[in-house]
Amino acid sequence: MSSIDLFCDIHNNFPIYHIDLKNDSNKNLLCIKCISDQQMEMDFLLLPDIINCEEKLFLENWPPLSDEMLRNKIISLYTETNDVNQQIFDFYDKFTVEVNQILAEKKKEQLIQAQKMYEFKDKIIDQYCQMASVDKIKECFVQKNQKLKKIEKSLKNQIDSQHSAKDEYTSILSHMMQQYELISQLNIQKPTKIKQNILQILKIINLIPQNNFYFENTINLFSKNDIKNYQQKIKEESLIQQNNNQKIDYLMKQLDFCQDQLIQFINSNDWQIEDFLLNQQTFTVQNQMNPAQLLKDQHLNIFIKPKQIQNNDNNLSINFKFEAKLQVQKINNELDNSWFYIDYLLKPEKKYLVRINFEKSNLHSDFFAGIVSNFDRQQQLQSQGVGWNLTAFQNNLAQRVYIGSRDKLVQTFEFRICIKQQIFKLADFPNYCLIEIKDKFYIKSEAQYYFAIQFLSNYLRDKLEIDFQELDEIPNYW
Repeated sequence: MSSIDLFCDIHNNFPIYHIDLKNDSNKNLLCIKCISDQQMEMDFLLLPDIINCEEKLFLENWPPLSDEMLRNKIISLYTETNDVNQQIFDFYDKFTVEVNQILAEKKKEQLIQAQKMYEFKDKIIDQYCQMASVDKIKECFVQKNQKLKKIEKSLKNQIDSQHSAKDEYTSILSHMMQQYELISQLNIQKPTKIKQNILQILKIINLIPQNNFYFENTINLFSKNDIKNYQQKIKEESLIQQNNNQKIDYLMKQLDFCQDQLIQFINSNDWQIEDFLLNQQTFTVQNQMNPAQLLKDQHLNIFIKPKQIQNNDNNLSINFKFEAKLQVQKINNELDNSWFYIDYLLKPEKKYLVRINFEKSNLHSDFFAGIVSNFDRQQQLQSQGVGWNLTAFQNNLAQRVYIGSRDKLVQTFEFRICIKQQIFKLADFPNYCLIEIKDKFYIKSEAQYYFAIQFLSNYLRDKLEIDFQELDEIPNYW
């Protein structure tokens, strides 16, 4: 059938050519005369296009949708000419060429250095043989008709000459060997570690997000429950993608920081690697305590923008200072036993150095500080955690000072923690007159812990400042 077979029932002999798409229309099959008579904006399809259409006909005005912006997105999708496959090919092909070029240049450079090492090795051996002067010793014997006494005298002179030069020989060969030992140190282990880190970083970089959707693609199979599940899955995947983007942003930030800091330190005349590591540690902790959601990177074992504090009421004022320090102060006295924990899961293999400066507004101000397990962190620290009631030590060791116009007791304590080694120590800082150590059985090496503090009294203006450090090793000075 073609459009010429259908004629308008109002305008005789006029063929049907349009389909009116409005759902409130009295007449959906229209001829040219119908459209001309109505003289209004219409949304229609051409009948020949419908009758002669292929299986998949894309229509910009059909099917009906309640969101025209959505329709525009789908139209853009249909007309899009961007070749994603080609961009992926280009990125990885170029990446491969650049990496191969760098590796080839480094390989060539290192082989040149190895050749110089071998040449210098031969030079040392040649120098050693030259100093031995075996040819001169040989001359003492090769001359004909020499008497034994003359031979022995010549040999004695040669031996004495060599012995007189032994300090000079030793000095020259010693310096040459020192040079050789410096230029011949083959270090495979550290570059291998760097290579592993680079490969690990490459594994988490994606140009296109992972598609984790497993829904049927036929609309007839979608029930209301399917749509609800679909919506939930979209939310979950959106959050995963958001978290992954934050991880990549943090990784880029950290890599940029490392590069900038290394260039700055290396270009200075008196740069020290310890200064770089200290700045890197400060940078990491500052980012760890940035007030946002905790996102643990499963690939790099780093933390990105964790929420810094969780507490049980609004009686505490929490503020951040420079260098990853935070201040907590009692501001309401409606409730006792206000507590908080640093929302940063302690890594079992790491060492933690936590210094807390307490400012007590009253002699009877009482605190409890320690670690609390992942399962008990919403409970009161004193009853569920592992730690110390600091009142007794603090009153003995505190200094009475005036802060502003107020008299306060001030004391700093240092905590040392390693979950894997079941270490938990307390000392007064900086004198270390008092040292307390928790028995190992209090700490479960396989458990997950947070650092927490509880205000056991309700005196206003009780205040503390926390310096939280994550280290590979802690100086062993107490």
